[in-house]
Amino acid sequence: MTLEVRVSNIPAQRLYEKIGFVNRGIRRQYYSDTKEDAMIMWLDSL
Repeated sequence: MTLEVRVSNIPAQRLYEKIGFVNRGIRRQYYSDTKEDAMIMWLDSL
């Protein structure tokens, strides 16, 4: 399972990490409204 989260959304990143997601990369200028980067997070198994 994968997801993208704004690089500025630290609380969400920490929550996803607690569930088991890991940072796998950055999508540059992913959000069209602000051109903010997105962190790609993966969960290998449920």
